[in-house]
Amino acid sequence: MTFTPPPHSSTISSVAHLALNAAKSFKNDYLELSRLLFESQEARNGLHHAGEFGRFRERLLQSLLVNFLPARLGVGDGFVVEAQGGKSTQCDVIIYDREHNPQLSTAGGLAMFPLEVCAAVGEAKSKLSFVEAKAALAKLSATKEMRANMQVNGVPVAPVEELLWARDALQRSPEAEVLTHLNDARSLYVPRTHEWHNLVTFLVCEEIAWPEDCDPAKNFDKAFTEALHDLHLTQPKDFLRQNFILSLRQGLLSYFYVAKGDGDEIRRIPYPYPVQSIHPVPGTEHDGRPSSCGFRWLPANEHYRHIMMFASELTRAASQTPIYPFTPQDHSLDPAAYGFTYFLGC
Repeated sequence: MTFTPPPHSSTISSVAHLALNAAKSFKNDYLELSRLLFESQEARNGLHHAGEFGRFRERLLQSLLVNFLPARLGVGDGFVVEAQGGKSTQCDVIIYDREHNPQLSTAGGLAMFPLEVCAAVGEAKSKLSFVEAKAALAKLSATKEMRANMQVNGVPVAPVEELLWARDALQRSPEAEVLTHLNDARSLYVPRTHEWHNLVTFLVCEEIAWPEDCDPAKNFDKAFTEALHDLHLTQPKDFLRQNFILSLRQGLLSYFYVAKGDGDEIRRIPYPYPVQSIHPVPGTEHDGRPSSCGFRWLPANEHYRHIMMFASELTRAASQTPIYPFTPQDHSLDPAAYGFTYFLGC
């Protein structure tokens, strides 16, 4: 496939060309090649082996993300499993920590990922009605809530910045035995107020059938804004909402927060989370609770920048998610089975 440089291509680097080319290949393969490979005039839905069609698209999305993710993070699909025995519905894309994920699998290739080593979860869809988009987001919220309720058993092991922050915070406590004070370590994991502690969730689709008179190409007219709020009423808890929606034909939805610059200047800061707890909101009393972020929309165009921005911002957010050590006994439903007997040696 020949790469056609975007306008003003001399102003971007060779690496940016490669990133845009990856975005272009993904869009073309997702929208066109997948249908050419699986279309069927005889099938009722127009597709030969619809299940394989869906899996092919999942692999395309996974391949796109591999181009952008650091080597520490891997991409797969399957189920997210919590220590208490619960598990998610099947996830099209799971971003996990390669170094701490156990290499356990079944003969049939069924993949189970411990919740504590997962960083992000996503869905790959075709054309969605507005109701179907709501259902997909509700599914992502349910998986995100599993992580929000997760009980940790120590300090994070990745990324390095989170580990150093946790160690520093624990060393400031009076008792200062960093790795032995489990309650202190657990107190640092608060996904309801520390938005980067939760799973990053995302939805990728061909397009969404927005309500009548709602045109996302108009870039936040009143009808589109109202539709976005309606879409998010599916999940009343802000911190459980998705991080990104990528519609290949329409654009990228993410977030921003408002901050004060020099003097009375108001700045809009891009942010990969639906809430932010770090900076006070101008004109309000900041009491330490997260505040809802505003919507941010990048319309689709022929230069694929909305896809490149999605992959780039998702990578950044997933790289910040704390990863915790996996130990199989923590996933036992019978903790008493690991009750050691202790005795002094001769």
